[in-house]
Amino acid sequence: MTANFLLGIGGTGAKCVEAFARLSFCGLGPDEAWIGLLDQDRSNGNAGRAVRVLEDMNEVRRALRTQGANDLGPCKLLGTHVEKPKAGWAWAPEEKSSTTLERSIAYGGLPWQQAALADVLFSAEERRLQLDEGFRQRPALGAALTLQGVTANSPVWHDLLGALQSGGQGEEVRVLIAASVFGGTGASGFPTVARLLRKAIKDRGLSGQVKLAGVLMLPYFAFPTPPPGEGPAIRPDSSVFLMQARGALEYYATLFSKEQVFDTLYLLGSDPLVQFNAYSDGGTNQANPPLLPEFVGGLAALDFLAARSDPNRGIVATRTDGKDVVSWDDLPDAGARGTVRRHVAAAIRTAVAWRQQYAPALMGDAWQSFRRETWFKRQVKQPPGKEPRDDDTQRAITLMTKASEDLLRWFVALNRLGAGPGRRLDLLSDSLLARDWNQQSIDHVPLTSVSSSDFRNLVPGIDGITLADLFTSLSYDPPASESAGIGRLIASIHNACSPRRNGGA
Repeated sequence: MTANFLLGIGGTGAKCVEAFARLSFCGLGPDEAWIGLLDQDRSNGNAGRAVRVLEDMNEVRRALRTQGANDLGPCKLLGTHVEKPKAGWAWAPEEKSSTTLERSIAYGGLPWQQAALADVLFSAEERRLQLDEGFRQRPALGAALTLQGVTANSPVWHDLLGALQSGGQGEEVRVLIAASVFGGTGASGFPTVARLLRKAIKDRGLSGQVKLAGVLMLPYFAFPTPPPGEGPAIRPDSSVFLMQARGALEYYATLFSKEQVFDTLYLLGSDPLVQFNAYSDGGTNQANPPLLPEFVGGLAALDFLAARSDPNRGIVATRTDGKDVVSWDDLPDAGARGTVRRHVAAAIRTAVAWRQQYAPALMGDAWQSFRRETWFKRQVKQPPGKEPRDDDTQRAITLMTKASEDLLRWFVALNRLGAGPGRRLDLLSDSLLARDWNQQSIDHVPLTSVSSSDFRNLVPGIDGITLADLFTSLSYDPPASESAGIGRLIASIHNACSPRRNGGA
């Protein structure tokens, strides 16, 4: 069983989980991790994308880590086995569809004293709000539903506690929760779930074995005011984010002075706020591009779960300041300085070379035109009786191509849009990877072909090789050890693309 657990709460928590998954794809994650999502907004586009990324990563990992067939071997790429909760990736505190707080607590049948208390705590609009698309910046609603939904009998909670009980096998177990302080589901679920989890850990005698951390996101984005016309009775309003965050932090200060909830707490934010151009009430339309603070949230998860930093550091705070350009040197690192940049650079170059040069040469019967070339004979080592046209191999090629394109589109979107108007990220040379697009969805980022010389300049501050150099390496250097099938070729590409230190990297 794994000794690493990550729970993302709400849309922001899901985006931090996605960032962690992208970084794990690059080889930065722990060997194993249990990952789950909690969101009352079942159709939330951000949570839906995180679920798809986790599912796709597991699928391509299974295809390329099959011992004796297509196996990456000790290659860092796709090194994290992600354990899926038995109840599924995502869970809602109130599982019933089209429900309200009134229906959930059976308001009409409550004794008058309890009904009166509900009247005091919640307005009529709040009691009757349809909860299918979340708690709409009403943390009190979320806390009430979370307390009711998080019970010993709820599937995901039972799964998490059971995994904690058996996890680690004597090793220290680490649990990290990621959420925002200023929304609905995250703001309510973060302290509620953390306190319940801390109590469960204590009750089971696991306090000495389990370390609990949180990634708490302060306000880091804003969106336009809700448009006039029909809409829900209660609608999100980013103009009150800072006020809500202040109230929440005052609550946390009082709470933490009385009880220890977290061993380590990461506080992340952005000043100025990243401005969105469009408004969304929630649901599938809430599928925003990746933002810099969420990427830093993924780095915090790596720091706690993969680098296994000191679990008793208390509060760790970081924010981007008002500078115009944010580069790798401005970001916190997980492990030795430059580790993240080097792993991302290797994964980006591997993804480009694979989708552009080598996957097309292996699809269908195209491989027959290359079978006598030195790189092919050295790197494509199939099991006896197998050829690249084998169904499992062709599936692995297809899955790796899709995953490579998905990774490139995500990093392009992060670099172009992650810092907001008036600021720029300098994490990769995205103009070499993609043309402009209408920003409706990162799935539509139009990738381009990279020239041989530009291939070495994809990540600033990293000394890379050209595509011609890569071809030479595959033709004459020893293939990746302990790898097999198409996995050997991918591992050899990744080895050749792994950069040397340069410019502080």
